Amino acid sequence: MTTVERLLRRLAAVPDVSMRVALWREFFDREPPDTLLAAVVATLEGTDARRDDARLAYQSLGEFIDSLRGRAYEPRRALYEAARLAEQEAVCRLLLTPPPAKAATAAELRMDITAGDRELTLGERRSLARKPDRALLLRLIADPDPGVIENLLQNPHVTEPDVVRMASRRPIAAASLRLVFKHPRWGRMPGVQRALVYNPYTPTEIALGLLPLLDTPMLREVSRETAVPDIVRRRAQILVDTRAPGPAESLESVLPEE
Repeated sequence: MTTVERLLRRLAAVPDVSMRVALWREFFDREPPDTLLAAVVATLEGTDARRDDARLAYQSLGEFIDSLRGRAYEPRRALYEAARLAEQEAVCRLLLTPPPAKAATAAELRMDITAGDRELTLGERRSLARKPDRALLLRLIADPDPGVIENLLQNPHVTEPDVVRMASRRPIAAASLRLVFKHPRWGRMPGVQRALVYNPYTPTEIALGLLPLLDTPMLREVSRETAVPDIVRRRAQILVDTRAPGPAESLESVLPEE
């Protein structure tokens, strides 16, 4: 069994996303650039073929790479150079940080949330975001503060439609959308992923990274949606044109036995 096959098998066997992210980090810290490139290419190809286990590996890879944004990290630089020399454009795109399509200003994010005749303080809003009051939670979904959004995402009384509504808000802080993307439950739901891709305030690298997780009909919709940034539309069309037909299969069915 090759090093890459061993990694993919381990990723498929781990149930927790944070553990899969940790496995990717260990792999990047340990392996040379050519092995890193082979692992990322295998993951991308498996995701394009709609293998469920490859999708799990890809999601954790995306979170690991996103955690490196703005940081100097030699394995990422070396992987990018290897991908560039090998003309692996999909890997290069995964590692780059394109400019955002739209960025909300402080004035646009300004929103007063009141209780009675007074405005709620930030501390009060963050505290209330943990409460079970549905009417209040629906108001706080529009809160501009990422700390409030983070508490809402952890609140057991928040539902998937609430999070879709949150991920669809415009304007909204990029930091809030990043929290939705990284959430171990909500960030994996197709409706939430679709909302993030459609939102022009979503960081471009997140929208691009989510595209391989969408099914083909949804990709076609994205490729035709004028509200979506051009770079995201074009990439969606490329995936539609190149995606292999046929039923999904798991990595278990294609990896050799130990």
